Amino acid sequence: MRHIFGVVLLALITAGCTGFDLVVQLTNTPDAASSGSDADATDVTNPGTDGDASDASDDAADTPDANPYNARVTDGLVALFDFEEGAGTTVHDRVDDPADNLAAYNLTIPDDGKTQWLPHALSITDFTSITSDATFDKALTACQMSNEVSVEAWVVPATANSGTTGRIVNMSGSGGPVALNFMLGSSSTAWEWGLNAGERVILSSPLVTTDLTHLVATRTSDGTSRFYMNGAVAGAPYNGVASLSGWQKYPLVIGNAPAGSRGWQGEIHLIAVYCRALTADEVTQNFAAGADP
Repeated sequence: MRHIFGVVLLALITAGCTGFDLVVQLTNTPDAASSGSDADATDVTNPGTDGDASDASDDAADTPDANPYNARVTDGLVALFDFEEGAGTTVHDRVDDPADNLAAYNLTIPDDGKTQWLPHALSITDFTSITSDATFDKALTACQMSNEVSVEAWVVPATANSGTTGRIVNMSGSGGPVALNFMLGSSSTAWEWGLNAGERVILSSPLVTTDLTHLVATRTSDGTSRFYMNGAVAGAPYNGVASLSGWQKYPLVIGNAPAGSRGWQGEIHLIAVYCRALTADEVTQNFAAGADP
């Protein structure tokens, strides 16, 4: 600073001698005594530009992970449909690990005139069954081994759902209500979670709305079913049969029952199947991750 004041004083003296007005532009040129502290200052508008190796590593640590699903629970996950295709007639299963008996179980849209692709979602505009010719064996094997299951969905129900319960997703056969491993569905007034041939959890509160809704149904090894809506428990636990040993080799079907008698309409953003019961904290974690991670 002594250097700066010296320049200003000299300029003022010169101006007084010559009679001219003078405008002095001060530039912050550090002197030897202050150069060390200025050089150590961090550029907060563009961190890492001073070439410091630690700043560069901090930048790398702040870079978002390339896998958007890292915020979601993956332990016990056997199938995940994110409806990000945007076109075509195939709905891809993002869980594909043949070495662990979890090969992808892709589904087919049989009539694309009854569906419409949206950003991050598939809209089912007329009753149709989105399924596969193969049975959903990777879930059958893993869920019978653990004796647990969780089914998750992000959906926007349409007001046109029939009075009977339309099936958002189910693992079932064409033999009527008894040909059922699990189902998650809704009518115009209630949500429903079903297991085996006769176990049903029906929730008329909270009401079914046309808002984007997060649903999770879980079933523990002791036979207790729980239903979660938008990250919170909905309704009371239901105690049913304590074994999944009676499950059969059925396909996974989205939007209807295999026989076409339980049609559901609306938007589907995500469906996941776990062969273990998610905890309340894990349900909250998946809800926080959002419909379109």
